[in-house]
Amino acid sequence: MLKADPPRKDRVQQTREQLRSALVEQVSLMVHYCAGYDRGTLALAKPMAASLRIALHQTGRSNSLLQQLGLRSGRFYSAPGRHRSNVLPVGCALTPMSFNAERGGHYVPLLEVPDVRSRLPFPEWWTGVVLRAPTGETMCRMDIVTAVADTDGGAHVDPGLSSLYEAFRSGRLLGMKAVSIGSGQIRMTLPILESKTPSTVDADNGEGLLKSPQYPCVRTITHELLLTLEKYAPWSFSVRYQATAAY
Repeated sequence: MLKADPPRKDRVQQTREQLRSALVEQVSLMVHYCAGYDRGTLALAKPMAASLRIALHQTGRSNSLLQQLGLRSGRFYSAPGRHRSNVLPVGCALTPMSFNAERGGHYVPLLEVPDVRSRLPFPEWWTGVVLRAPTGETMCRMDIVTAVADTDGGAHVDPGLSSLYEAFRSGRLLGMKAVSIGSGQIRMTLPILESKTPSTVDADNGEGLLKSPQYPCVRTITHELLLTLEKYAPWSFSVRYQATAAY
């Protein structure tokens, strides 16, 4: 386990009450970001990812806010339910697909309230596989949150993105498409599973490719965290959280 660097001598340590106030602020921000996202401002997933990183991500140089408050030891709600990461099927467990006339085929967050049995220890929840690409690559919640927060506009915009995250963001990693089959009907398809022709040829043309799964993934992870905090730290809510998205 990574350990934070010892406090610098010129730093004044924050009290537990101050840390609790910081969590109240971050929860309030997440609730408001979620409300805006659910009204259609999908780019709010970016600052949402920054708040998730502050709350959850432990590095060798800094302690996450939940770690400082002793709140990473509970069991975290998992919107997709419990699954064994080594047998996760091709696709992303955090974002199903939907279709409507306005947006066409698109990814959506999972905003149901999971069964209480669908809770995981933090290490498994944070680093367990939630995405398996047809070509074998995998991602976890931590991968998605830190990529959006650190490189794609959450708290910083890098001049370059990792090849894995760029393929994920563009839709090429999963390769899902919405294909018209006539009479106004749409079929969701995963080209790599349907043809022996090279999947990259099909995916790279971009026609019908479902893009930007990172946004609903971040929204799903925020939903899971807020439900978890409602159980373990109800005092952290100064405003009520309610998922109101209609996709």
